[in-house]
Amino acid sequence: MRKETILAVFLISFTLIAGYFLNNLLVQRKAKIKIFGTEYSPQDEGRVFLQLLDENFKPINNALCLISIYYPDKTEWFRNVSMFYLPGSDGLYYFDFIAPADEGVYMVSAKCFYVIEQTYDYADSYNLVKGIRISGTIENTWKDDSVYLTFRENLLSDRLEVQFEFDDVRIPANNTGMTIYWVGRWEDSHEYLKVYLYDFCNSTWLELPNRVTTNTPMVSNYLDASVYNISCFVGGGKVGVKFEDQAVVGTAEYFRVDFLDVQMHYATYGQINNIRGGGEIHVSTKKFEPSEEMPGISIIS
Repeated sequence: MRKETILAVFLISFTLIAGYFLNNLLVQRKAKIKIFGTEYSPQDEGRVFLQLLDENFKPINNALCLISIYYPDKTEWFRNVSMFYLPGSDGLYYFDFIAPADEGVYMVSAKCFYVIEQTYDYADSYNLVKGIRISGTIENTWKDDSVYLTFRENLLSDRLEVQFEFDDVRIPANNTGMTIYWVGRWEDSHEYLKVYLYDFCNSTWLELPNRVTTNTPMVSNYLDASVYNISCFVGGGKVGVKFEDQAVVGTAEYFRVDFLDVQMHYATYGQINNIRGGGEIHVSTKKFEPSEEMPGISIIS
């Protein structure tokens, strides 16, 4: 490592073993990240969350934090999932999941970019291509409040496809990327929903890496502006997002949308700082009960 790293590791259910932190571009800053969690049994509701502080121990609330998670067999579960900032908090970012049935160690990598701001756009309409609307309106997708716009797979074909349209989306100056955020429930354990973003340059749907399953009460997909031409996904101010199941399996199940938005990220200064770390999640049928003397993981760089 380039700098001496002080590593204090305590086990609270997640054991995050930090790797290294990297500051890039014009300014080198010392920052601090604290990552917390709980050890889980299969089907437990879980949460990864971290606290991001600057060199003066002041919270950094305008960051983009991404995590990737790998199954015990080292295959990818999530790739660069954008974490949610907890409004009004002191630099807290989180991501929720349902612990999978596969027991073992789930490797996690995390990285945060700052100073980053974002715009927020909510869906204006939807087109239900396959399936049935059960209840709710498009307005129910504008707030994370457990009030749902609910669909069900078609009773005869057992298929679902719904397309959401966002109007008046603008790409800000110094754009660094965009994220599609979804919060809700998918109740078919036999299959998943693929998430797509419409590509206006090629008149096709781009499949995004992170999918909706019964283990994902929230899903996000981040597109880095250094990799993607973001303007291809905004046609005349419009953005299209699609959810589609993949198989005819079992009974018709429900897709509940609690929250859906498109965020455009942009740099507010001439430089972006970057901090990284890594660790692991433990899933087992026997849960370790942490004591109050074990405060978590603290990594200082």
